[in-house]
Amino acid sequence: PGGSASFPVPIDSFALNGKLFVSLEDFKTSLANRPEPDQNNPVMRTPQALESVHLRGFGAGFAHYSGVCWSDLWGNGWLTSASVWQRAKMLRDLQIRSMAAPSTDPEVAVFIDERALGYLVATKTFSSLVQQVRESVLRAGVSVGFYLLSDLTHREKFPESKLYVFLNSWDIRPELRSAIKHRLHRDKKVLFWAYAAALFDSGRETLERAREVTGIALKPQPIFSKAGTTILDRRNPIAQAFSNGTIPSDHNLEPTYFAIPEDGQVLGEYTQTGLPSFVVRDIQSEEKGQSWTSVFLGEPTVNPALIRSLAQRAGAHVWSFNDDVIHVRAPFLTIHCRGEGQRTIALPGKWSAYNLQTKEWAVVDSTNLRFTSPDGATHTFLVGTTDDIRKILEADAKSLLKMTELPARESNVRIDVSNFDVPIMRLDEWSNEGDVEDSSIDSYYFKPQEVDDYEEDASLAPGTIQRTTGRRRQERRGRRKESFADQVDFDPTGEEKLKDKGEELNILFRKRD
Repeated sequence: PGGSASFPVPIDSFALNGKLFVSLEDFKTSLANRPEPDQNNPVMRTPQALESVHLRGFGAGFAHYSGVCWSDLWGNGWLTSASVWQRAKMLRDLQIRSMAAPSTDPEVAVFIDERALGYLVATKTFSSLVQQVRESVLRAGVSVGFYLLSDLTHREKFPESKLYVFLNSWDIRPELRSAIKHRLHRDKKVLFWAYAAALFDSGRETLERAREVTGIALKPQPIFSKAGTTILDRRNPIAQAFSNGTIPSDHNLEPTYFAIPEDGQVLGEYTQTGLPSFVVRDIQSEEKGQSWTSVFLGEPTVNPALIRSLAQRAGAHVWSFNDDVIHVRAPFLTIHCRGEGQRTIALPGKWSAYNLQTKEWAVVDSTNLRFTSPDGATHTFLVGTTDDIRKILEADAKSLLKMTELPARESNVRIDVSNFDVPIMRLDEWSNEGDVEDSSIDSYYFKPQEVDDYEEDASLAPGTIQRTTGRRRQERRGRRKESFADQVDFDPTGEEKLKDKGEELNILFRKRD
């Protein structure tokens, strides 16, 4: 309780692709009738703690259209309590009634590129560039969805959000470049690029084309340049997310990138080199008469306050400023509190809120919702107009489950999917090094390599970027493959921590003969 229980997958991508994601929750309780050799599952020592994590899981299910499975992994009676099954009955009934509520789009969309993960060498880098950002987004107090970057190209219908966060969009191929320009460069949307973007196209270096999708030209910093940013414009609401005037970097990422601002506003610069690292640029599209905003931050450091500031810049609603875990997709609102004290939830208008645990109206026709919470508690509400909430509460559960015939399933695959550079991948389709000659991939392909000792060429002038010749190789044979258990530490907060495997971002490109 108090932890985020972060998603191990881009959870909203499942529903977008017509699938159902079911989260397995096997929380251990003190009701076990015999010991078991289980070191991974945290013990919920009180009934209140078990209720809190159960409601947290269902709150995520309501907001992200997913399912939940409670499990007694060892069959030791972890859930043998009448209160547990009374809670299950209540939540099941609410899940059925949720079918009467209209689906809504998240105001913030977070993208992760599954193909670009192949560029990462160290698991520590994945933790810095992806997992920590996911944690910050969950605590930002906004309505958010997590998607695969390929969904933007493969899906005919994609949610209309206001803020789009790109975590590792390094491999931008032609179809994705076109989708970003036509779908996102409009309607005053805000696009946020973390660390770097558009570095490659199917393995080829294409940084010179980054401006087409980001609206901001990027260049690599001189070799061995350290990260760490000094804020220049502290009055800017986005820059105020870093209250001490600096963005410290504990990650030794190589390389790092700086922005060419043109008519954009420079919010911060690298402390060591003085090059722009934090830039905001408002862009007016001359062809379509549309405007949008691009924000680039060359640091891997993202906190909840930054996500909130970007969301407000995009016109999205911020529900909470307390850094609690928020799962919201109206009419469902779940708050999982970290720390005790007073909470104030901002409602989008004169809305009402119905407490699903106490079965009472918390507020009626109000702009905010206030309550006091202990540490680690979960609060679940229905929010919206009073009439809309009553329709859900008064809906007939049996009629919602009864169907005279199965509804037609609408395809959400783009009709020109066959023309994509990389088609939708199936689980049984994978290209290994041994069958490269028979695959349809480009002549350039990328493979991760562990960081080796680096020797600087003393003959180069200061500030010159030294490029490797590609002659250095490391022996791959006989190297033990680590299992997932070898790479991950589990902690009792419901969050995974990757072991330190180094912090360098090292990329090796090989050209096929």
